[in-house]
Amino acid sequence: MIPLSVCIPTYNRASYLANALKSVFAQPAVSRGEVEVLVCDNASPDDTETVASQYLKYKNFKYIKNPQNIGFDGNMQKAFACAGGRYCLAMGDDDIMLEGALDYLLEKIKTDFDFYLLSFGICYDGTKHTDSFVYLKNVKDGAVFDMGKKEDILKYLKSVKFNAGLFGYIGGFAVKRDVWNQIPLNPKVMGSGWIHIYNMWYLKNFGCKFCFLERPLINMRMQNDEIIKRKGWVSRLLMEYKGLYELSAMLFDKDEELRLAFLSVVKDYLPPYSIPPLFAVPSSQKKAFEELVAYARLYPYPQKFKDSLTSPLRLNPLYFVRAFLNMRCMRGVKKAVLKLRGLL
Repeated sequence: MIPLSVCIPTYNRASYLANALKSVFAQPAVSRGEVEVLVCDNASPDDTETVASQYLKYKNFKYIKNPQNIGFDGNMQKAFACAGGRYCLAMGDDDIMLEGALDYLLEKIKTDFDFYLLSFGICYDGTKHTDSFVYLKNVKDGAVFDMGKKEDILKYLKSVKFNAGLFGYIGGFAVKRDVWNQIPLNPKVMGSGWIHIYNMWYLKNFGCKFCFLERPLINMRMQNDEIIKRKGWVSRLLMEYKGLYELSAMLFDKDEELRLAFLSVVKDYLPPYSIPPLFAVPSSQKKAFEELVAYARLYPYPQKFKDSLTSPLRLNPLYFVRAFLNMRCMRGVKKAVLKLRGLL
């Protein structure tokens, strides 16, 4: 069995996929045939098939095109199901693999943990330059956590600063394929966009152990969120607040302490100023905003903040600071802010 599969679920982003595949096939481990590369195309109407077909000459490359779009969650599941590697590393179709990443990972997976939590960098234009994205605090390289022990899960959750620490970034973990494929399919998760978070946390039921690797392996492309592009920032926030709240109820239904610890992580990295005041919400997103507020009130925010959410005149200047930093022209400033937050 080949030791590792790099799985790339993709839809309608041929130009980004071309760069992603170029960075993967630049890895010596791929050239040696020690790593399988798999692209699972979710019925893309663009040139994705043309881009992928350029690599069909390689025996360790596999291209699968769904006859119809089965959603992100379905495509993610299919990619892992069709992979042949002992471990699977998912990768965003717009990300860039860093030099030497796979040789490093192949060496690390010899230690045989159920999965490895991976570090990553950030980029804005697909360049090789990386700033490490620090999403854990006080966790050293090689730290091991036992998901079969409640105290280890609580200790880990207290160290998490961003969604990536909740396994929210698909390129942020390499997991044993056989372990992933043992997870029963939950229809309630399909369509949420969070199948990877659900599956990775479900592994606590198997008593899995994981190891944290500090070296960044992939550059994640920033400011390229398709939900924000298509539906707007309110819908993106709703996906986070609603999806993770509902996942917490499924994953930690028998332990309220763990559930609250999970929700507290979300609450901390999505501070009150993440939610815009009503007057800043476009009319097309008002319905989504109402649902967003309803879910935000379920999180462990102070009551004073919960009460203020429904006020149409709620002033929230930090929201506008955040919106300003998200402008493309402010990339340099935003990078500095993210770096500073990572040090705190």
